[in-house]
Parts: sequence; C-alpha cells; structure tokens
Amino acid sequence: MNSLQDKISYLIQSIKTYTDRHGRTLSTVFLTLPSKADYPDYYEIIQKPIDLKRIEYRQYSSINDLSNDLKLMFDNALLYNEPGSMIYRVNDFLTKK
Repeated sequence: MNSLQDKISYLIQSIKTYTDRHGRTLSTVFLTLPSKADYPDYYEIIQKPIDLKRIEYRQYSSINDLSNDLKLMFDNALLYNEPGSMIYRVNDFLTKK
C-alpha cells in the first residue's frame, strides 16, 4: 500500500466496514443519500449532499481533502437530523477523539 490512492481506499473501506462491539456496521446510514422521493426536504436543507458512495469514487489529492468530505457528510447528517437521534449517536461514536 504505497500510493495515496491506496491509502485513501483503505481508509474508506475501513470506515464502511467498521462495526461496534455488538457487530453492528455503523456506516450503513451514510452509504447512500436519502431518497429524493422519501426525503425531499433533505435536498432543500442540505446544500452539498455527499455520501460514502460518492466519497469512494472521488479521486483525492490529499488525506485532508478526504477528511473535509467526511466532515461535510457528518455535518450534513447533524444538520438534518434531530439531536438525540440514532444519527447523532453514530456521529458521536465515529468522531470521538
């Protein structure tokens, strides 16, 4: 794993397949954007929609660029969802320092 793209691909796959101590995959809600038919207001509220599928297929020139897209994805989820929701709990878990 030498190239930047290999490292980025590895990081993305690690995020997609990460499970909690109960074996639950935490990335499921971030894999694809909400359906426009089911959640039309999402696209009114969120100015720059992004999901792990889009992140996975982008060509990044730096880890920082990847980090910015991941942050945008989590920020979008927090903006759209209610405090205390499952999304908030997953975000809190994934972004703990």
